[in-house]
Amino acid sequence: HGLRNPLASIRSSAELAIDWREGPEVQELLRDIVAQTDRLEGWIRQYLTAARGEPEGRSEPGPLLERCLAELAPLLERHGIALERRIDPDLPAVRMNPVLLAQVVNGILANAVEALQGPGRIRVAARRERGRVLLEIADDGPGMSAQEAARALDPFVTGKPGGLGLGLPLAKAALERQGGTLALASRPGRGTSVTLGLLVAEEPA
Repeated sequence: HGLRNPLASIRSSAELAIDWREGPEVQELLRDIVAQTDRLEGWIRQYLTAARGEPEGRSEPGPLLERCLAELAPLLERHGIALERRIDPDLPAVRMNPVLLAQVVNGILANAVEALQGPGRIRVAARRERGRVLLEIADDGPGMSAQEAARALDPFVTGKPGGLGLGLPLAKAALERQGGTLALASRPGRGTSVTLGLLVAEEPA
């Protein structure tokens, strides 16, 4: 409550200010405040979910990815980032709570945008492989050394000023509890890719 209540007040104030019909520049800033408070609220939910164990569920990865990319589109356009997508049609449902999977995907996409720090390219791919669905999110940013990449999955290790280093470690832990995997690959000057391996969900009886 100590975090959520102030965030709710910030969001409500920004929404009220949007209704005052300020100029387009101010409107864009206010909408960004709303979007960023929603993002913080999502991280809080993910932290709490990881701390107490999330409920199992089924996700439809294709539509979920499309929704996440649609929400991200204005930010990509503002930063001049091109999006390349290769999402196979008719992907099967996967064993993962949909709210949590959306938070994981959005967090990885946000990391990719921050890594680019301006114009660049993000690639999103999804395909079925044996009993899994593989989701890959890659950027062509500055990348990381082998040591930095290895430490990126350790809790409380981050290269971001003011960062907590909880995003990828929490995502990895949540996926592994559902039988999934998270792998990170990066090379200096060649960008970074994160691949999620999600178990195909059993068909309901």
